[in-house]
Amino acid sequence: MKLAAWSNRILLASAVAVTFGYFVVFSLSPSNNGEDLAFARIWHGESPWQKLPWLATRWSDQIAGWNARLGEQLSIFWLNMPPVAYNIAATLAFLAITYFSSQVFRSETGGRVQNWATMVVFCFALWPSMDIFFWRTSQAGYLQPMILYFWLLSRVSKPVYQSLSPSLGKIVTYSVIGFLAGISFENTPPVLAAVMIGFLFKPLFRLKFWRWFAPIVSLLAGWAVLILMPSTQFRINFFKKAFHFQGYTLDYILQRALNVAGTFVVSSWILALIFVAACVWLLAFNRSNSRFVTVSLAGVLLNCMVLIAAPYTEPRVFTFSWLLMLGLIIYVLRTLLQSSTTVLVATSLASIVSLVTVAYLVPTYANFSNQMNNRDAMIQSEHGSEACKVGLPISPVHTDAATRFLNNREVWVFSSLDQVSNHYDCKVVSKN
Repeated sequence: MKLAAWSNRILLASAVAVTFGYFVVFSLSPSNNGEDLAFARIWHGESPWQKLPWLATRWSDQIAGWNARLGEQLSIFWLNMPPVAYNIAATLAFLAITYFSSQVFRSETGGRVQNWATMVVFCFALWPSMDIFFWRTSQAGYLQPMILYFWLLSRVSKPVYQSLSPSLGKIVTYSVIGFLAGISFENTPPVLAAVMIGFLFKPLFRLKFWRWFAPIVSLLAGWAVLILMPSTQFRINFFKKAFHFQGYTLDYILQRALNVAGTFVVSSWILALIFVAACVWLLAFNRSNSRFVTVSLAGVLLNCMVLIAAPYTEPRVFTFSWLLMLGLIIYVLRTLLQSSTTVLVATSLASIVSLVTVAYLVPTYANFSNQMNNRDAMIQSEHGSEACKVGLPISPVHTDAATRFLNNREVWVFSSLDQVSNHYDCKVVSKN
């Protein structure tokens, strides 16, 4: 059997195993990790339909009072649905984001399934911060809206879609998706718009392609709506006060730039090195698609630059960059098919790392979840007791897992005990 065939078989088997592992790990992840408690309510057997009036009120309060992002509302929805429903939805979301991101940098002759399998395997092997996969608030709030981003990019990046002026029906669909993408994040919609324009640069100058402007305009309109929402302005001012913001002075901009760059390098230096190597290879041996390098580099740099305006930096905000980088890496790897030994070695190594990662995550999340659930059960068992009235002491849950694999949100819990108390209808205090 040819090496290319072996490579594809290994990839497909590993991708299926990793996807099943994703479902298992997500099913083990607790639904009371930090901010999860702010979004979820304790239910007593109500059906999803019976929850809708409460959800509508909760959405309205959240949009008006604190955060109008689409992902924020998705977090509220899924954290109040039956766990099995969210487990399945999260796995489907993982399949969707890996599929669409693997199609952005794809040759017209490349296999869709093989590209997806490569993305799944390399994603688990190289992903810098897995909280977007397994922290339930972040999975709904960040990963699910990001599907819209890469669905749009997978449409505009292919010559087959650029060769014809899209139908009015398709443009309406693209525009709706664009608007939803725009209301998903405060920072990245302009970056997505720039990347879309980068892919469509030549077609946009032809009169018959004017319809391509509609989803880009819709995207920016959604972003403007989000930014101008009173809740967004309130949250911006809140963080300015919390971080003692004194204005965009040169020193402040340099400080933020160093913080963003430092967080990016520390969290994703391995992925970045492989990405740079892929860019060099593409420029050296496949210049016909050098635009892929230009667009991906521009997207990564712009994603970092817009974060300077934010008051703080967490690794998951680079999700858009990471997916662009992985997409280009996979494109370069798939174009190496004429060198089957290289592909077999690379995919086999990535498959081993991804499967070992899954094997590590299963007991890690099982232990973490067990501790979380035990504390949850203890608090609920004290509901209505004297201890709940005067202050029920709780201790932090600890884990030895690196933050790349598990984001323990106990810092939020013990800095927001009032919200935790509201969740349990029981006054909780720190034991320490």
